[in-house]
Amino acid sequence: MRPGCFNGSGLYCVLHAKPGFGVENVATVKDVENLCIQRVDNAERYEFIDALAVESAATIVVNGKEIARMACSPSNLRYLAAGFLASEGMIGGREEIKRINVDEGQIPIRIKVIAEIRLPATELSSSTVEIASGCGKGIFFITHSTGILNRVQSDACVSFEQVFHLARAFHQLSGIYRDTGGVHSAAVSDGNELLLSMEDISRHHAVDKVVGACVLQGVPLAGRILLTSGRISSDLVLKAARVAVPIVISRSAPTTLAVKVACDLGVTLIGFARGRRMNVYSHAWRITGG
Repeated sequence: MRPGCFNGSGLYCVLHAKPGFGVENVATVKDVENLCIQRVDNAERYEFIDALAVESAATIVVNGKEIARMACSPSNLRYLAAGFLASEGMIGGREEIKRINVDEGQIPIRIKVIAEIRLPATELSSSTVEIASGCGKGIFFITHSTGILNRVQSDACVSFEQVFHLARAFHQLSGIYRDTGGVHSAAVSDGNELLLSMEDISRHHAVDKVVGACVLQGVPLAGRILLTSGRISSDLVLKAARVAVPIVISRSAPTTLAVKVACDLGVTLIGFARGRRMNVYSHAWRITGG
């Protein structure tokens, strides 16, 4: 079973987690629940057992300060917290995280982090950000603009055939999506294979979870490829740039601002990667072939 794949029982599995950091090898909370519903097919009504993606409320508390409230899938929350901090530029690596505890007995679930934060205390003490499952604007989206972020410096390249292969493998891993139709997926690749993948009801939190899995497991992100099932918005490009990812691939489309930010920050954007087609929107020199 590959890292981050679905085991068919409703549990989302994460393999190869390094011991000693308190990260689950297998999620203990189900991301899928079955519900008896009524289905209408060609004017005929009947009862049907449908699989639904579970939505939970969670808060991230850093050094005693609540910094974010979000709607997310309920498993792999340590990865969510670590990836959120990394992709928001608040930490630079695993060594800056001292402890992550998840209190599932509270509503919302509280993810408590002790970490060395790379931000002034005045910035960290600003208002808590509310993040819905469909939205992902970062806490520091305005203050950490493209003018402050470093341009991604990477000579990483991929061929047409590599993109087609990765897009196909990525689509085949989306187990919870196939069961429910209610989640997004994200994965990290070295250009040859998928290293880790995650699913979440939010496309942004799927990215945060796979970034966090890399951070906590010591998998380098610089020079890697990020794959996402959702629309590529500017904040997703910022997340990629903050962890030095030079290539983002999606089955869906980017926004105009995402393309502008990608051009400014040196990120290659590939959209509509389906079958043997794709659109390259920025820094096409990283795509070889043809």
